Amino acid sequence: MIKPLPKPQFSAPQTDLKLLPPQVGRIRSKILDVAREGNIDKLRSPIEWNELQPMFDLSKSGAEHLTPGLDPIKFLKSLSFDKNGAEILRILVAVFESPFCQMQQGKYLSYVWPAFAFLPPATATDDEKINQYKCLRFIDLGKTGEDGRPPFYRANIGADGTWHWFWTRGA
Repeated sequence: MIKPLPKPQFSAPQTDLKLLPPQVGRIRSKILDVAREGNIDKLRSPIEWNELQPMFDLSKSGAEHLTPGLDPIKFLKSLSFDKNGAEILRILVAVFESPFCQMQQGKYLSYVWPAFAFLPPATATDDEKINQYKCLRFIDLGKTGEDGRPPFYRANIGADGTWHWFWTRGA
């Protein structure tokens, strides 16, 4: 029987990118460079840096999946309001430009963005609310998840620089 991972522990939100391990900073920069360029097809390069493809979907059942054989770029385009990926690229930029935090889960250390998706502030300023809404798809505006919060996109990069996932908790 597989022992479940312990509940994750989060550091305080961070904005100092010098605190990221070099390999985490490299993949984050590569993702941001591609996303800012505006051509989702070029996102294939940072996706393929991993030995295993990052996960881009979290099913309602809680089991991570991406249909075997489905092109991840095609899948990301399908999530985008414009169906060409511009919305997803905009969200990637917003997520990775947001404050981050360390997530310790048992012996596994990773870095997660945006920090507010994991550590919601008691109150948010108007600027913070605007930045939060940049991490949502257009179609998800006004929706809330089981926790009563909007289904913000979030990302995880392992301490070794492996891009693990980019997804939202469903509404």
